[in-house]
Amino acid sequence: VFALIADAARWSLMTSATAGLEFGFLIYFVNFYGMTTIYPWFAIARGMIVIFAHAMFGLVLGFAYRSMTPLVLDTAV
Repeated sequence: VFALIADAARWSLMTSATAGLEFGFLIYFVNFYGMTTIYPWFAIARGMIVIFAHAMFGLVLGFAYRSMTPLVLDTAV
């Protein structure tokens, strides 16, 4: 999902990293607040360390995706 959005938007490295950070937070809230209606034991795992881990995952995702995907510039005139 992140790759499709980042590729279509053609973000810079910092924008992609920021969006990845936000994506990490989104995944955290979906997992630990949305999924607790189905799996109530997820509520036990909520905490700052888990938030930090999801944020770092998203940050690395954004950096890695943009670093590994070259920006294709439109050179047609």
